[in-house]
Amino acid sequence: MDKYFIILAAAIIVIILTALALIIKHFRRRRDRMYARALFGSTPDGTPVCFDSIEELYKRQLKSRTEYVDDITMNDLDMRDIFTALDTCMTSAGEEMLYSQLHFCDSETRRKIVSLCRLMEQDTDLRTDIYTELRSLGILNYSGAPAIVCGEPMKKIENRRLYILLPVLPYLCLPLIAVNGALGAFAVVMAFAVNIVCYYLNKKKFLPFIGGAVYIAQTAAAAEKLVRRQCIAELFPELKSNTAKLHDIIRYIKLLRQSTSDFDVLNDMLKAFFQLEVHSYCSLRNILKNKSDTAYYIYNAVGIMDAACAVLNYRENLGMWCEPQFTEENELHAKGIYHPLIKNAVTNDVDIEHDLLLTGSNASGKSSFIKACAVNAIFAQSMGVCTAESFSAGENRVVTSMAVRDNIIDGDSYFMAELRSMRRLVRLAHSEPCICFVDEILKGTNTAERIAASESVLEALAKTDSLCIAATHDSELTEMPNGFVNMHFTEQVDSGGVTFDYKIRSGAAKTRNAILLMEQLDFGGDITKRARELAN
Repeated sequence: MDKYFIILAAAIIVIILTALALIIKHFRRRRDRMYARALFGSTPDGTPVCFDSIEELYKRQLKSRTEYVDDITMNDLDMRDIFTALDTCMTSAGEEMLYSQLHFCDSETRRKIVSLCRLMEQDTDLRTDIYTELRSLGILNYSGAPAIVCGEPMKKIENRRLYILLPVLPYLCLPLIAVNGALGAFAVVMAFAVNIVCYYLNKKKFLPFIGGAVYIAQTAAAAEKLVRRQCIAELFPELKSNTAKLHDIIRYIKLLRQSTSDFDVLNDMLKAFFQLEVHSYCSLRNILKNKSDTAYYIYNAVGIMDAACAVLNYRENLGMWCEPQFTEENELHAKGIYHPLIKNAVTNDVDIEHDLLLTGSNASGKSSFIKACAVNAIFAQSMGVCTAESFSAGENRVVTSMAVRDNIIDGDSYFMAELRSMRRLVRLAHSEPCICFVDEILKGTNTAERIAASESVLEALAKTDSLCIAATHDSELTEMPNGFVNMHFTEQVDSGGVTFDYKIRSGAAKTRNAILLMEQLDFGGDITKRARELAN
């Protein structure tokens, strides 16, 4: 009777513990999905973006790919600030992929981002599933994963047989206790100490790869769950087979995950005693060896999903946006276009079918308009979303020459830096159809040579298949036969001073406002009076 009672009691305890585990798992899953639903439409939380880490994948891809938007253009357009404003990525893979896509503007990646955004808009359960899995993956700066997926060999541990023998040492020392208790105990302790020392000395060699290997394993685990969705499997046709190839690495996640609590530190000690982490790392290295293409496909797919989530959140918070249309001709047509970083921005409608020369007063809106067009041309080709009511343009490389700075270290003056930037733009415009944006062309030299050189450059650009939008303060350029159409921005002057409506207009500018702005900023009556006399 007692025997059956004990068996029954044990069975009840097992059933209760199993039920509790399932209930806890259910509520945790429910909580995670609730958090995931709350992420829709989120904005960046203000955490500083670690660009050194995010750029790692992009820089490694440069070894085999040609960037479509170069770093000069990215700097001219303040694309880091724009990236920060749209970065609600939940994974390192997503951040790295989104940053890379802004440089490469890969059309297939863009198509997948647009398709995923549409699917997640229509299917809230799909969106919640994707957000839940990606949120559990998280962000790990300097993970080392880009190095592994891009084919860099993981560090090999030499003399692995030694690490098979080390865990046996304490047991070999146990018989000594029977002979001499103190000596035997000392030998066992020393054997454990040797294990720990060898473990930590060796760990330094492969530590840089541990984070990356674990992150790839976690990424594969997330992808394995997401690919069960038919729409994901169709969008990434090789994802299921690739996750199957790396299925074995998932078992090593817990063994190689780095310590985050006192309990984990205790686990680390146990791993050190038995060299479990070393053996797990070696096994993981063998699995990933010669499978960098497989790992890259999975990492890339998860990154695209996360980038799509960030784009979806970004769209949700925009006052007005559209999906772009692409034209065969190198033209730019936009209705209600505005710069994404300007709050309550004034919108403009524009149809640019020929090279355009913009003139206008200081602070009237020329630079903001040019940047708005350039940023949206990149947005269109990289993410399939534009800050406009409608936007269409040729699918061509975007290149700029705007925020030129002198370079003291290299000994370049402002004008030399400007010439190098313009030379690069002209060469690209001649080599392939581009959309070129130039702000204040060749302003770093004397007036006569500036106008002559600028007219010559503009005329050369007009003869290419590229579309050029340039801004200048030199009204003389509007009267020269350089092949550019003239448009302008202007100001309004009344008793309250100088104001701007930031609206683009046809024709060349007829007004100037530098001295008016000096008066508005109260430079002093004598200074502004003298300036006006000299100008007249």
